[in-house]
Amino acid sequence: MEEADRLNHLEIEREPDWEYERRKRSMGGGAPSPTRPDDREEHGNQVESQLDSAADNVRDDRQEAGVIPDRLMVLEFNSTGIMSDKVHDVLERLGAYVVDEEQRRDDEQRTHYRYVVQFSDQEALQAFKDEIECYRIEEEETTDLPHGMRRDFVDSLNSIRLLDPEDRIGPRLSNEGFPEDEEFFLDIDLWRPQEREDTLQIRQNIRRICRERGGRITDTVSTESLLLLRAKVGEETARTLLDLDVVARADLPPRVDASLNGVFDTTNTPTELPEPDPDAPFVCVVDSGINPGHPFLRGWVADSHDFGTGEETPSDQNGHGTEVAGIAAYGNLREYLEGKDWNPAVKLLNAKVLRDGPGGNPVFPDDERVEGVIAEAIEYFCNQWDCRVFNLSLGDPENVYTGGRQFQWAEKLDEIARDLDVVIVVSAVNRTDPPFPEGNTRGELRDSMKEILLEEDQRVCSPATASLSVTVGAISRSGAVLAEDGETSVTDSISVVPEGGPSPFTRTGPGYSLQTQKPAIKPDFVHFGGNYALQTLAGTNERWNKISYLLGEPTTILEDSGRFLGTAKGTSIAAPHISHIAAVSASAAEDLIGEKPSANLTRALLGSTAACPSCEADWFEDEDEMLSLVGYGRCYKDEVQYSAPNRVHVIASDEIELDQLHVYKIPLPDAFLSERGERGITVSLAYDPPVRSSRKEYLARTMQFELLHGLTNSEVARYRAAQDDEDEPSLPNRNRLDLRPRKTKVQWSTLQVRRKEWVQRPTIRANNEEGSPILHLMVLCQERFETPLEPSTQSYSVAVKFWHEDLSVDIHQKIRSEARVTQRARERERVQV
Repeated sequence: MEEADRLNHLEIEREPDWEYERRKRSMGGGAPSPTRPDDREEHGNQVESQLDSAADNVRDDRQEAGVIPDRLMVLEFNSTGIMSDKVHDVLERLGAYVVDEEQRRDDEQRTHYRYVVQFSDQEALQAFKDEIECYRIEEEETTDLPHGMRRDFVDSLNSIRLLDPEDRIGPRLSNEGFPEDEEFFLDIDLWRPQEREDTLQIRQNIRRICRERGGRITDTVSTESLLLLRAKVGEETARTLLDLDVVARADLPPRVDASLNGVFDTTNTPTELPEPDPDAPFVCVVDSGINPGHPFLRGWVADSHDFGTGEETPSDQNGHGTEVAGIAAYGNLREYLEGKDWNPAVKLLNAKVLRDGPGGNPVFPDDERVEGVIAEAIEYFCNQWDCRVFNLSLGDPENVYTGGRQFQWAEKLDEIARDLDVVIVVSAVNRTDPPFPEGNTRGELRDSMKEILLEEDQRVCSPATASLSVTVGAISRSGAVLAEDGETSVTDSISVVPEGGPSPFTRTGPGYSLQTQKPAIKPDFVHFGGNYALQTLAGTNERWNKISYLLGEPTTILEDSGRFLGTAKGTSIAAPHISHIAAVSASAAEDLIGEKPSANLTRALLGSTAACPSCEADWFEDEDEMLSLVGYGRCYKDEVQYSAPNRVHVIASDEIELDQLHVYKIPLPDAFLSERGERGITVSLAYDPPVRSSRKEYLARTMQFELLHGLTNSEVARYRAAQDDEDEPSLPNRNRLDLRPRKTKVQWSTLQVRRKEWVQRPTIRANNEEGSPILHLMVLCQERFETPLEPSTQSYSVAVKFWHEDLSVDIHQKIRSEARVTQRARERERVQV
């Protein structure tokens, strides 16, 4: 972009007096009444017998472990009747609480519900038994529960049981079994009680069990839903813990999947780099360390800290952190290899949380929980340097998300992102050895590879499901397969994805799912992360070619025979591309609004630049495939920095009352509609609701938006005020822009990006009051469940991009002169003039 065409984004304000209270969402409706058992007395006896049996097993297991048996019992309820908040209401009246919920459909499309329930004490358990007795004898007198509520609740119960040890075993422990070592580290997740006193008691009990059997607790981390411990124990102690009802899960600690190193021969190593601009933005690289003296990074690493890795130095001993750091600092290094002067745009902060491990793979410290180490690192650099963008090219490749409760690591990241107001960029994690595609032609191989990418086994891993983090998958920059000399073709290898298509090793979506039909969009974005090629050698089976010259992304590496640049592959390498752009985005937003932007605004700006990667036009069969494989697409650095006459970003940030709506009015220039050429609108919304992994609905609040045209202010007010929460807005279709994807596809994501593009003149209806085309952007917030300790308002940001391919179409001037541009923006404009 020519410097003369670089314009500021436009910040606008919402319309005053446009807040209309919406009807409260019905918190319990919609579920059918449970089927009445043939014999309620017999059903009551069966439920009571199951409860007594489960309670006896809990007491036996606790007494054997030496735990006081009369406090806090965790049982599993299974139901096909009344659902959701009605269940919570019933149990909380009796002093019991739901700590985990799952929902699934069977082959006959019947919905089954699973609840893990905490009873605070024996009194709560007895109160529940009393209600079952009243149900069994069909007592209509009201006790703690109204008669109808009690009847419907017990009618719906299919079974009550104690969770088995197998229910608590995590995926790595399940796959590998107990280590042969006499002692080993074990991650223990405990259900977190409602009362702090009970939390302390549980922690003391677990400590004592470990201590009496020769083990010890080495680390403790808390989330809103779980108490997370790391212990060093033997197999006997581990099995004792797995028998305890208060244990949610036990697993071997996660291992990090390192990106693969390549070789990149270059002789243009700079003798010195320019000094960083004092206002240059930061990215904190949370990884295996960075070497501040690296010739391509020298002077650009502002601070380093080792968070207990045991290597006694913040410098990188593994290489993974250095690979990530180069892209975080420079962005697209290929531009520099093509002759651009070496000049990073982003300063680095070095949070070393990994050490070099066996086989060259980076590993976390043995005696600490991952969640705690990461939280400590982010809090340190946020507080010390006011850093707002953190890159985590880390993940647990064995913990693949298959539905159900949110990962504890992801929940902790979401809490940190919300509490500190920071952007956390997370890699989607690699599938180390993806299956080989099948086919006899290039087209068949690529179709087969796409099917593999859409398999359940290819879904994102912990913590990439984090709702408030930006999750990044990898796409291939090139399908060329060349030897190390960069000249010779490797004739026995073939790329099985098109240029710009998802890399064979990348992880795909969807992300956290409230229900099968209500998933979050993950990954959010994709960027270049390298490629694999399918290779067949004479007389051998197929294998992946992972080392070819052009299959990797160029980046900085630890010194190798005098070379400091190399290539690397993985979602680990794609993530810092987005972190670099996020830091630049935050810097541009700060220049515009005169203060540090919120993480919501940074994420919204990123979303407004995203576009589907330019791979083969028909490779994505439909919208669902695109969202699963590449999320909202690839982000673009130039666009987050500047607007242009024919491409303008309109931004806004605000706080909305729950169950309210906000309205923004944006004028459209006639030239946008009349001039020939392709054009489009992208709307991006980001918000940061409270989260609870113990809830079926992980997000305490959801938001959505509509873009309307051809309506007067009074018409907008009338339609929206009359809307029923559970139904589509009662608006004529002709007044709604058909943004894609539809809002129902993205409403469970805290970053929502929707678009509309035209190749011919669009039909945008004029506003009768204004006499010219006006768009109304409606932003709504809905409470999903109560969070008494949280503010009653929800922060959010929106970014709307208008673009036209004709460079002569001046969208920027029209919106700047007629929209409700913020007063501070107008003041800055006068100062500049």
